[in-house]
Amino acid sequence: MTEFLAVFLGACLVNNLALHHLLALAPAAALSRRVDVAAGFGLAVSGVIILSTPLAWLLDTRILEPLGLSHLRTVAFLILIVAVTSAGLPLLARLRPLWHNQFAVYFPLALLNSGVLGTAVLATTSVHGFGAALAFAAGTGAGYTLICVLFAGLQERVRTADVPAAFQGLPLQLLIFAFLSMAFMGFTGLGDS
Repeated sequence: MTEFLAVFLGACLVNNLALHHLLALAPAAALSRRVDVAAGFGLAVSGVIILSTPLAWLLDTRILEPLGLSHLRTVAFLILIVAVTSAGLPLLARLRPLWHNQFAVYFPLALLNSGVLGTAVLATTSVHGFGAALAFAAGTGAGYTLICVLFAGLQERVRTADVPAAFQGLPLQLLIFAFLSMAFMGFTGLGDS
């Protein structure tokens, strides 16, 4: 149990998808104007990550590696992510119609998110076991949602501040990401990477 917690915390805080691996930064910045939009997008991406990453790990370890087809990993994972996303949206509409109405807009964006594919590839190369892949996916999704919400909250707060013209827009976003990255460096050593 402590191993899964270490993998979860490592993926969430130490080796954060956006801050450590620099994956999916552009969608996080573009959609993080408001906290509610950032939370919705982060949860949609997290859902796709949590569903597709363990399946990608199974696909890689049970089919691709034994057949010597590891070179097709990226293409196979992309097909898997498309299948999970296209199957997940109608399932969400049937099980939770209210959630479907709130998150349906974000699923196509989650499909195109580099963080989803990056998490699948990282899980197959860095964790051992299905449970660890699931913990890695959950930690990565939670960490990405956390970064999206923190970034949106900081941007909302900065909007009311008197920011010099030279720092408005992209320079300010890069500074916010840099400060978040430095803050998350404080978690180094908390969980296994």
